[in-house]
Formats: sequence, C-alpha cells, structure tokens
Amino acid sequence: MTSPRRHPNLWPCLVLALVALASSALFWSAGPCDDEFIVYRYAANWAAGLGPCFNPGERVEGFTCPAWVALFALVHVLDLEPMVVTRLLGALALVVASVVAARHVTRLGGRASGWITGLALATSPVLAYHGALGLGTLATGAALAVAYAAARRAEERARSSPVAALALGLAALIRPEALVLLPGFVWAAPRARRWRFGALALALPFAWQIARLAYYADWLPHTFALKKLGFVDDLAYGSEYLLGATLCSGVGLLLVLALAARPAGNWFAARSECAALLGAGAYLAAVVGVGGDYMELARFAVPVLPLLWMLVGEVLVARAALLLTGALALALLWPWARRAELHELHAFDERRWIAIGQALGPNVVPEPPHTGFAIATAPVGAIGYFSQRRIVDLLGVTQRGLERVEPDLAITMKGHHRYDAEHVLRQRPEVVILGNGVLPGGERRLVVSAWERTLFQHPDFQRDYAARTLEIPGSYVLLYFQRRDSTPLRGSQPATTR
Repeated sequence: MTSPRRHPNLWPCLVLALVALASSALFWSAGPCDDEFIVYRYAANWAAGLGPCFNPGERVEGFTCPAWVALFALVHVLDLEPMVVTRLLGALALVVASVVAARHVTRLGGRASGWITGLALATSPVLAYHGALGLGTLATGAALAVAYAAARRAEERARSSPVAALALGLAALIRPEALVLLPGFVWAAPRARRWRFGALALALPFAWQIARLAYYADWLPHTFALKKLGFVDDLAYGSEYLLGATLCSGVGLLLVLALAARPAGNWFAARSECAALLGAGAYLAAVVGVGGDYMELARFAVPVLPLLWMLVGEVLVARAALLLTGALALALLWPWARRAELHELHAFDERRWIAIGQALGPNVVPEPPHTGFAIATAPVGAIGYFSQRRIVDLLGVTQRGLERVEPDLAITMKGHHRYDAEHVLRQRPEVVILGNGVLPGGERRLVVSAWERTLFQHPDFQRDYAARTLEIPGSYVLLYFQRRDSTPLRGSQPATTR
C-alpha cells in the first residue's frame, strides 16, 4: 500500500458527480417502490399530528427506516412532492458515495485506483436503481462511506472523529442493519475516547429505541416478527439471496477480494480498516440470517457496497490488480440491460396502484379520510397513501395479528408467507382488491395471488362480497369485490364475470 496522498483536485469529483447524476436520471421513472409509499403514509400522518402510524389509532411499526420516515414527515410539513424528493435524495446519496469513496481511495491507494472505485459506484445500476426506489438503502451506504473515510483519517492522527460517529448513528437510524458495524468502529476509536465515540454514535438509535418502546410497545420493528421464518428456512433463503446479490452487485466477491488482498504480514494497516471489513462481513451474515429480501437487484446489499469498494480500492493498486478491479467494475454493469424491464415493472405495478389509490379518493368514497370505509389489499403503499382510506393489510405489514400465523412455505416470495382469511373477514372491509389490482398480460381476467386464495375461496367471502368494476382514470378498469351490505363505489358496475 502506498503512503497517504493529498486529496485529488475538485474537477475529478465534479466529473464523478455528473456521472452519478446521469446514472440516477436513467432510473428516475423506475421508482419509488410501493414500500416507499408506506413511508409516505406514516410520514403524512405524523406531520398531521396523528403520530407515526399507518391507520390512525393503530400503533404498528410497519417500516424499518425511522430516519427516513422522520425526514418525509418534514417533507410533508414543507408541502414538497415526496416522490421527487425520494429520487433527488437517491441521486445525492449516489454522488456522496462515489465522491467520498474516490477521494478516500486516491488518498490511500492512488489516483488510478480512486478513479476506478469512484466510477464503479457512480455507474452502478444497482445503486442507481435503489436510489430511485427509496427506503434509505443508498443513503445508508453513503453514510457508511463517510463514516469509514472520517474514522480512517482520524485514526491516522490518533484522534476520534465525531463525523464518523454521527454518520454511523445516522446509518443505523436509517437502516437498523447498520448497527452491526458500530461495535467495531467503537473499538477502533482511541481507548481514552471510545465511550464518547460510542455515546455519540448510539445517541440517535438509542433515542429511537426509547420512542419505539413508548409508542409501539415493541423492542423490534413489527416487520421482523412478521417476516421471520425458521432458522434453516431463512438460511436457505438468505444463501440464495447472497448468491443473487453477488451476481448483480458483486457484493460477495468484493468481500472476498477485500479480505484476500490484505498483506499477509500486516493484514490491517489501521483498526478502522479492520472494523469496516469485519463489520461488512457481519452485515452480510445478518442479511443471510434474516433470509434476504424479495426486491429486484439486491436491496440489502446496497448499504455496504460503497464500503466494500473502498476497502478493495485502497489495497489493489498494482497494475494487474487495477486491471482486475476495472474488469470487475465493467462486468457489474450488466444490470443496465434490464433498465427497460425495470421501468416496465414500475409502470405495471406502482403506477397502476397510484391510479387505483387516486380513484378511490373522496370523489368515489365521500366519507372522511381514515374513518369507516376500509380497503383490503396486499399492495398497501400507493393505494393507502393516495386513497387515505383505512387499510386492511392482507400481508400484515402495517397491522398486527398475522405475525402469529404459521407461515406457508409453499410461497417462495420472501416476506409473503403469512396470511389469514379469518383475520381479514373479521374486519369487514367494504372493498377487497385481489390479484394486486392488476390484470396480467392485457387480459380482463383476475389472477388471485397465492396468499389471497383462501380468502377468495372462503364461504363467507363468497356469500358477503360481490364482484364489481370501476373505471380507473389513466389506467384500465379495476375488478374488485364489494361487501354486499355496503354502498357501492360511485361509478362502479356489477362485474359480468367472477
């Protein structure tokens, strides 16, 4: 490893920033994802004085990004457009991650290695895509990159970095998985200042934990209990997830390279380097332990990608190594070939759900928002946010009850294993939307999802609900089910087929 060098000039940083912004722009209309609209609804209710809840009066933490929810509560107070803010924050996070990583690697490894690292991040389709989807994953990655760069520089001066501590705390408040990196960085701080560093880093997550206990009466987010399966099942899901994440983002290979490239005689040049590398490994182990995720392009790999690229870039500085990392960066551009497909997926799902939510607003349902009238659906984000109606969550993400249901392991989509027809029918929703409200393949025939089949076939559902259709402005007709003793939606018609 070469000796530390001066920071690069500003013009390479400007180039990287422009490349990152261009990458983000190419995925601008591929997001936000439906789970981001769940954040918007929690944030909107919080900003309106109803508390951080999805359905007013129901205290359920159906999110895992508290700082993101708080930020969007401010967005609603300021009356900004949240979908635009999500994309802008994603673009900003990609700029920060790329520039910070490039400057750090240039200082420790050299200009060529810094350029490769920065460009690998700025052109990453995985990072650009998840910046548009939201949920704070890319912002967490940027915060961890800042934390490591600041901690490493402070260690060289035998100091403790408050910037690193605050960045770690912010990362853990955006995404709680980042907490696994915190103990290593506390250990890496100078012994006399560890308690200060740890207290500063833990201040934000600890404050939220107190708030969680006081408001939700839970130690962990509700989604953890809901989505947790048996150890062996989650391990199988998680191992498959890590393999897929490595194929599209290189995360597993980067971890191996970062470990293997360390000099045998002096494996770690700094304690913070050890903390970052072992913390990234612990993070990926935690991802495997919870079974991964169902979203496209490895959402759970995103927070540690900038960190791993920094760890690889600062040691692989020989010409052959630079060729290797450059080739890896080029190989990982292949998901760009899926850009059109991912845009179409967003148009098929989220844009449809936005249109449905808007169509089920006050013009069709005259009752006041959040009261009385209830919609049962699985995609609760955009439909719930735009309709402002009480939502009966078919998958239990934003409501209690399903976390105690035995999971259906025949369903292969992670996080969609628990459902209960009786739980839904007891709440007597006026409207039930099945099949995610979409008609695949341009057909006009409803395809019921696996987690909705027992509800659809339940004798009480067949007796109490009738199929109807409703025109959806800007989209195609909605086939839904109305409770027979409730007032039909304005403009709806009985369905000719069921």
